[in-house]
Amino acid sequence: MGCKSSKAAYAAPDDFSRCASAADVIAKVRKDESEILDLSSAPSGSDTPCGLLQKLGIAMADVPDAAYECGSATSLSLKCNELRAVSPKVSRLTLLVTLDLSENSLADLPATLGALASLAR
Repeated sequence: MGCKSSKAAYAAPDDFSRCASAADVIAKVRKDESEILDLSSAPSGSDTPCGLLQKLGIAMADVPDAAYECGSATSLSLKCNELRAVSPKVSRLTLLVTLDLSENSLADLPATLGALASLAR
């Protein structure tokens, strides 16, 4: 089961409709002090909606550094991107409870993930 781009067109949520990049999404999340940072490119499934980047038609191979400055984030989804690495800066997200890195091309994870005490195991 891979993350192939869906041919269906998805309407972006109104509050994110002007976002043209992952950095734009991150800036909006930081401004709103949102707890959920959805940087997923996952297509919709039978029981799950598609990720925000998928809805916006944005692809991401690297996580922008600004994502690691979203101090209020308790949930970070990076599902179905083409990530090969996650920065050790992820440890800056000290309130993180959930982290979805599934369906990427990660060879290993940064040791700093161990510092995230709130992260569900």
